[in-house]
Amino acid sequence: MSLSEDFKENCSRYRFHKNGEWTLETRITTNASTIYHVYDFLGRTMVSQSASTGSSAQVTPFSQLDRESLEFMHAKLTELGGKPPALPEIETEKARPGLSKPRAA
Repeated sequence: MSLSEDFKENCSRYRFHKNGEWTLETRITTNASTIYHVYDFLGRTMVSQSASTGSSAQVTPFSQLDRESLEFMHAKLTELGGKPPALPEIETEKARPGLSKPRAA
C-alpha cells in the first residue's frame, strides 16, 4: 500500500460534525473503538471519551494541546460553517517590550 493510499484509509476513519457555532465534534473509528473529541473554541477545552470503555470524559485545556492540530480543527469548523473565535496568540508571537535605556554611571 502506498503512502497516499494509507493516508486516505486513515483519514476515512475521521468524521467531523459541527455541533454549534463554537464546537466541533470529531469521531475516530478504529478496530477496537470509536473515540469522540469535542473541541469547544469558546471554552478553549477539548473533551475526549471512548465509546468502548464507558469511562468518564476527559477535559483538556487548549493550552495543553498541539497548536497545529488546533489550527486544523479551527479551520475545519470554519469550513463547516461554524464561527469560532480566533485562537489565542502563541507566547512567542506576542510583542516583546523594547529594551530600556541603560542608566548613566
